Amino acid sequence: MTDYTVKETIDARGSMCPGPLMELVRAIKEHEVGDVIDLLSTDAGSPKDIPAWLEKTGHHLVEIRDDESGEFTHIVVKKGEKKKRERRRRRKENAEEEGNDMVAKIIVVGAGTGGTAVANKLHKKLKSKAEITVVDPTFKHPYQPGTLFSMFRRETQKSLIKDGRKLFPKAVNLVEDAVKLIKTEEKKVETVGGKTLDYDYIVLSAGARYAFETAEWWNESIHEFYTMDGADKLADALDDFNGGTIVVSIADIPYKCPPAPVEAAMLIDDFYKKKKMRDKVKIVYTSPLSRAFSIETTNIRVEQYLKEKNIEWLTLFNVEDVDTEERVIYSMEGDDIDYDMLIMVPPHRGHQFLIDSGIAKGHGWIPTNRETLEVEGQENMWALGDGTNIATSKAGSTAHYSAPVIAANIAALVKGQEPKAIYDGHVQCFFLTEMGKSMFIDFNYSKPPKPSPTRKIWWWFKLLFKPMYFKLVATGKV
Repeated sequence: MTDYTVKETIDARGSMCPGPLMELVRAIKEHEVGDVIDLLSTDAGSPKDIPAWLEKTGHHLVEIRDDESGEFTHIVVKKGEKKKRERRRRRKENAEEEGNDMVAKIIVVGAGTGGTAVANKLHKKLKSKAEITVVDPTFKHPYQPGTLFSMFRRETQKSLIKDGRKLFPKAVNLVEDAVKLIKTEEKKVETVGGKTLDYDYIVLSAGARYAFETAEWWNESIHEFYTMDGADKLADALDDFNGGTIVVSIADIPYKCPPAPVEAAMLIDDFYKKKKMRDKVKIVYTSPLSRAFSIETTNIRVEQYLKEKNIEWLTLFNVEDVDTEERVIYSMEGDDIDYDMLIMVPPHRGHQFLIDSGIAKGHGWIPTNRETLEVEGQENMWALGDGTNIATSKAGSTAHYSAPVIAANIAALVKGQEPKAIYDGHVQCFFLTEMGKSMFIDFNYSKPPKPSPTRKIWWWFKLLFKPMYFKLVATGKV
């Protein structure tokens, strides 16, 4: 195709990932079928990210060009959404034919924040109209933000991990087993333990997994605070540290809770100040991005605090290798840092059963519509939480605000109604800067965050949120 008329030219030059892709998504939604869109980008990931997304969504990439200056041009044609609309029409017709006396079988995979909230909200909305089953390997429900406190002995595993089975009403079926395969054509879930479960609707909320095996250089000398055991081990190491260089780094992106590694660096500063030995400790923070924190409006304050706390930061530092014997961390960009203690965010991946089931590819992230939260290319399937490919934060609040959207839309379909609920990208976060002070950020797809000043009140809200989480958030009451 060489003869075409461009309807819109998107100038995303200078915008970092995922900015160019998000601009294209916006344009696709606004344009008519058959319209041609020209996307200009200087982001090095665009030649890979843009075609991959277009392949998943079915829109047509006419051509891609690049020049010596590093500028890429993507010519895209929007394709129709007839299949999606046809599936919705069939859903409505089937629901009307079956009538309201039919009991819908709903499976929720994963009993973390999102899965627990969705199951509870669905039960409240549908009662006897649905048979709800939650599948989870352990039903141990951790309060994950608490690991930042565990590394300084302010929380324990006992205080952070609850019996997840107690968060559901008795009417919800609980299957303590891991998922092996989802047969999407047959609408069946097979578990590792040999069970086969049928479903009419399914919600994927198994989260992300820590893929230590993908980093060949990772060993026990590298510390992390994302697991409960890792946070406890790090607490011992911080107590025993007599001085030297501590590097806080990120093994790979994306990862859960984007503020966490920056928060850790600032809390370590606070920890050694209170131990009267900050002058013996050099703290270095590395970011794979061109700035210390991903969101520019918040980053301005983050870099200001890092400077005030005498924490060095290196940007565009994508970890390539770690020599744990010589204690050197190397970046893809050619930089290296000597360290005495290395604290690193572990690599994150989606679950293998999603790849084996043909739902996800590559690193296992679920292709998810960012507004309806439907899994792309699948019928009667939704996803939320850390396992999706949505470009919002992988955070508990993302799952919290996604849960009512999925519950409302499934309930509507069960009742023979048109699903209308939309997720607007809402995320909230308490951003700790020291023990006793925090920022607060609140944003969505259309409203970038404007971080509040660092104040004690946000610290107290952070502390109060844990009991509220188990009583109100996970149970789906708010």
